[in-house]
Amino acid sequence: MGLAGGPWDGLVAVVLVPLVATLLAGWCGWGLVRLALPAALRPHQRALTPLVGIAALMVALYLAVSGAWGVAAALPAVLLAAGGANLLAWRRRGPPRWRALQPDGLLWLLLVATYLVGIWPLLAHGQIGIIGAGWDAESSLATARYLLHGPVRAIAAAPDNPLRDLVQDPPAIGMTLGFALVQAAVDTVLRGEALASFAPLLAWFRALGIAALVVWLRATMGLGRSAALLGGALASAGALLLWVSYFNFNNQLAGWPLLWLSLTIPLAAVDAAAGRGWRGWPELLLAALVVMAQAVAYYAALTLWAPLALAAGALRLLQARHEAPGQLRRVLGAAAALAALGMVAAVPLARDYLAGFAWRYAGQVTSLGVFRFIGADEVLGITAFAPGVAPVPPPWSMPALLLAGGLLLAGLVLPRAAGAARVRWLAAGAATLAYLAWLQFGQAYPYAFMKGAAYAVAVAYGIIIAGWAAARQHLTGRRRLPLDAALLALFGALLAGQLQVVQRHLQAPGLYAGEVPALLALRQLVPPGATVLLSGDSRLRGPTLGIAAYALDHAVVRGSLRTAYRSYDRPAGVLLPDYALLHAREDPTALGYDGALWRGGSFALYRRAADVLGRTDDGRLLAAGSTATVVPAPPPGTVALDVELAAFAAGEVRLGAQRLILPAGVSVVTLAAVPPALELAAPATAPLILRGLTYRTGGDAGVREYPGATVLAVVSRADGLVVQTDAQVRLDRVGPVQLAIDIWDAARGVQYGWYGVSLPPDSAGALALSLDLRDGAMRGTLDGVALPLGVSFAGLRPGSYLARLQLGAGATVLATPPPLFQFTIHEDGRIDAVGTYRAQTLVALPPAPDQPLGARLADDATLLGYWPTSLRAAPGGALDLLLAWRADRAGSEERSVLLHLLDASGTRVAQFDGPPGAGATPTATWRADTHILDARRLAIPPDLPPGDYTLLVGMYRWPALDRVPLRVAGQRPADDVVRLPVVITAPPPVAAPARLPYNGP
Repeated sequence: MGLAGGPWDGLVAVVLVPLVATLLAGWCGWGLVRLALPAALRPHQRALTPLVGIAALMVALYLAVSGAWGVAAALPAVLLAAGGANLLAWRRRGPPRWRALQPDGLLWLLLVATYLVGIWPLLAHGQIGIIGAGWDAESSLATARYLLHGPVRAIAAAPDNPLRDLVQDPPAIGMTLGFALVQAAVDTVLRGEALASFAPLLAWFRALGIAALVVWLRATMGLGRSAALLGGALASAGALLLWVSYFNFNNQLAGWPLLWLSLTIPLAAVDAAAGRGWRGWPELLLAALVVMAQAVAYYAALTLWAPLALAAGALRLLQARHEAPGQLRRVLGAAAALAALGMVAAVPLARDYLAGFAWRYAGQVTSLGVFRFIGADEVLGITAFAPGVAPVPPPWSMPALLLAGGLLLAGLVLPRAAGAARVRWLAAGAATLAYLAWLQFGQAYPYAFMKGAAYAVAVAYGIIIAGWAAARQHLTGRRRLPLDAALLALFGALLAGQLQVVQRHLQAPGLYAGEVPALLALRQLVPPGATVLLSGDSRLRGPTLGIAAYALDHAVVRGSLRTAYRSYDRPAGVLLPDYALLHAREDPTALGYDGALWRGGSFALYRRAADVLGRTDDGRLLAAGSTATVVPAPPPGTVALDVELAAFAAGEVRLGAQRLILPAGVSVVTLAAVPPALELAAPATAPLILRGLTYRTGGDAGVREYPGATVLAVVSRADGLVVQTDAQVRLDRVGPVQLAIDIWDAARGVQYGWYGVSLPPDSAGALALSLDLRDGAMRGTLDGVALPLGVSFAGLRPGSYLARLQLGAGATVLATPPPLFQFTIHEDGRIDAVGTYRAQTLVALPPAPDQPLGARLADDATLLGYWPTSLRAAPGGALDLLLAWRADRAGSEERSVLLHLLDASGTRVAQFDGPPGAGATPTATWRADTHILDARRLAIPPDLPPGDYTLLVGMYRWPALDRVPLRVAGQRPADDVVRLPVVITAPPPVAAPARLPYNGP
């Protein structure tokens, strides 16, 4: 298993992270438990020790980072204070009783099993990283890193970075700090990497919560040992909370164990203080500590804690009325004292809550695409939840629901449930039902209902076990077998739902699959404090740019970009940053960089050339025969000036007093001196693009040509509801490419239409595309000749739409799409707010393949590489592959490309042979230095089993069918083919029609 950074191996991380977290929790909790645990809970002190310890660790570190210390500086003091408490407990209560410290065997096995399920996808992925697709990792990882080195107030003073700006004031983004503080503590001990400890720590918190739940079921709800373990097992098997863990809801997972802890200790502490009077203050302080820790971990958990605590408290007061004289007064006094301590503990947390968390959740600004209230089968975990997908209930869904309903009814109706009074379960059930009803009817918030149900379902599991145990008391002998079989069947149904969640996450990491651990190499490649230009290329998804920013948190980041949660605009200015981290296919020369230092995932790292000082981007379009005055702004030390130009046709260009003949395509003219002003005149016959100026410390005067470029100038104008888009196009020995107008309402995920045209290499001319927004009809011409168009019109649906110009080859986007026009469709079908953007220019040099190969075929062609790096497809789907060829000389004989998919035994299971470019670019027509972008879609048989396969790529002569000799790094592979690894994944789940919402717990 690969390592996502840090000095320890990734496979060891899944062992070391929970081990260190448990040791830290145990060290911080042992003394407190010995000194302050209420007597009624002492039988459970083995399980409560790490739970109390993690609460104490969170609170202590929260107070430290709210002041002047970071976690790395505060942790030794916290551990020293915990050591003092441990020493005091040793002196007062005696030395540790090692037998008492040994874990409960069955509970230990349950917790280990829970943890292993939580990290199962990591083992399948073969790398430490992020399991699911939840974006919370972006803020969580950055917070842990920043708080490790300094307090909250110091984050704003860290080097410029998109994630610095995101998390510098955590309450403002509705984020609590408990998980990040524990993670930073673990990373401090291990000298590790937050990206490596994140997923194992999520799994550890989920397992720790099972221990807390078992204690609550026993100590507060009165279940016996075996019944409580069964309740914990049902919760461990629940699919919904596992999905929450996989989806990176780290704050919710941090609050999960503390919810049950803060329902257990305060109730026992009030009883202890009622009996001991003022001598019960240690128990009350401990109770206040765990409630405060709950808020430090996850404020939202208090919305379930409050009704459950109120129900338990009211029930306790009713019981006190029938106990010894004065007991009610004493219980009320102890409860009031605890409430006062709680108010004091809440003072440092109130500002954080009001500053951000309350606003975010009250405003319902998060939805995750969850616009329906999930059903009872999803709450229980019988059917696996997935956002944005209408679930397909398994065949056993209804029988399992009936079993669960019967056992729930038994738990609430039968006189006693394994020693717990029925009224306790009635109170807890009523409180839970009121909580879920409030979320559904009071808040009308499906997202919050889903997250709250992940907690609340544990109460249902407890009632189910209570009902099973109570029913068992009414049965004897073999009559219990059907009851036990029913519980076993329900447990199996839950495991099946959980297995479905696991399977959906086994194929690949949800985030950063191709980026981790590659990007963490930047920690060593880029020196601390260096400046880095981070690309805003739209081909880099928001979370992908987020992980790049995370890997550069030690450097000063410049650029205009958007991560998953944050827009960032820190222009570089004239002076070029020391490094540039760009998309792997982005043109570094257009930004003043050359020569990749490193490539990994979707990125390439470049260092500013030694003779380059700065750059001014321009992008202006000069019409044929027009002139422009350019005023350079050279940094000190500039000697030479590069003028970067893109011409639509060869012709004479005037630069000041010089007259130059420029070829079509991209050229750089180097001037040995920098003039105060530069008069630039375009050729009389074709437009010209000024890409920019690069300032150098030296250079020889002359002209350098860059063949294989795509040059575009495009502008849209509206005439009523008809939008005309005109583009000047030049493909200089590169193609075929597709130009498309792609129109989306990204906010709603609705597409209006896609209109594309394929252009072969050396295409040049004036492209005109006319779109009638009312019916989606598009007409296109090239130099006045009608073009065949690929069209997909989705229809007139309400939304605010934006049209962009896509430049691509097959499924691969080759450049950042510029915006063209926008419009709005109203609910009544009206179309208005039609607006167009200014003229756009786009210049793209030959794209560098994601996976370079450099395979030479005979002496006249090279297979440069392919996209994407990871080749994956599902049965019945298709494998999209883009091959990059280069003609090294003209006049090759006719050839066909070979594409064969083989299984593990070497049997051919699929193939797609044919001339390059879908027949548009036969090899006999290739010109020297032409870059051929050969998009291929290989159909995958629907019955092909998932697994590892091999794709053969090569060429054979047509019609002779003999293979063209092929060499890679000087070696000739067998059969003259390149072998590429392919993974056939499990078929995707089939969505069912949406069902009516569930209206209960």
